[in-house]
Amino acid sequence: EEHQGLRGMFARRLCGSDDLFRTRQRLPGASVNYVVSHDGFSLRDLVSYNRRHNEANGENNQDGHADTLSFNCGVEGPTADAGILALRGKLQRALLA
Repeated sequence: EEHQGLRGMFARRLCGSDDLFRTRQRLPGASVNYVVSHDGFSLRDLVSYNRRHNEANGENNQDGHADTLSFNCGVEGPTADAGILALRGKLQRALLA
């Protein structure tokens, strides 16, 4: 099969990439493998909103998860405040590190 060789690599990455972390004296569980998903907040939304805002889609803001585990850094949604934008950027980078 064409993708046979990729299955093992995919499984290894899904299980924590032990081949990458073992050499750094870290267990596979030390990596972050999940932050956001397609059916929830984007990474930007995660640091910009404390609650969902799905009012425009006609479902009365009832769709999507209510428990977002997000932090708006002091302002709900878009802002021009340089300090808040810097904090949001820092948090996004930390979530990906």
